[in-house]
Formats: sequence, structure tokens, C-alpha cells
Amino acid sequence: MPRSLDLALTHASGSLQVEARVESRRGTLTDLELFVDTSPDLRCDLTLPRLAEVRPGHPARLTLPLARTASAADELGTWVRLGVRYSPDYEALRTAVANPASFPIDSERRRLLDIVTRNQKSRARFTDATRVFLPRP
Repeated sequence: MPRSLDLALTHASGSLQVEARVESRRGTLTDLELFVDTSPDLRCDLTLPRLAEVRPGHPARLTLPLARTASAADELGTWVRLGVRYSPDYEALRTAVANPASFPIDSERRRLLDIVTRNQKSRARFTDATRVFLPRP
């Protein structure tokens, strides 16, 4: 299935802030529910907004203020993870999947079109996430 969403986290060197970018790769994404997880040695004190929509070419940008906790980092180190649950643009997905240049195998194209149709009927929400690792203090 083609990706609908592009997520990026960027750590500003020397600070305890992470910049987040949420961008549509395909159509208008709606009802975006954002969530943040961190390693035990960090916390994020921001209540994340629920975004009504994100359109192609108009990414949502957020600054995630972080604070150190008294806990140690876990086995992965120090990290921040941004997740998003959203409703995709099913028509944009259908158009992308129906393109023989992108999906030249007819059986695969039909299989993906069936998945798009089933997901649209059930109003399935998609979930995506990304993580950034920060240097140890």
C-alpha cells in the first residue's frame, strides 16, 4: 500500500526540544490524533493537539519540549517517538493503487484496490510512528 503520511522528528543539538513534522504524501488526511512516547529518562510536557486535517504541501509542525527525569535511559538509549492515528484519503489511495505505472502487476493492483475498498467501508484508521534517538547527556 502506498504511504499516506510522512513523519519526521529532528533534535536541535544542545537543547531538550524536538521538532516534529507531519505531512500528507497522498491526499487530505483527517482527524489526526498525535501521541508521544519517550524513554524513561525523558518526559514531554506538551498536550498534543488533535488536527482536523493535513493537506499535501502544508505540513503540521510542532515543537516537543522535553525534560529530564530521575530515571535512567532504557536499553535503547534516550529517545522520543511520535505516533499518529488518522483517517486516510481513500480516493487518493485508490487513484495511486490503480495506476499501472506504479503497480504493473494486475493481480497485485486488484488485491490492493480490494484492501482500499474494505478499509474505506469499515472506516479504518491508519497508524504510523517515527522515533529519534538523542545523545546521552
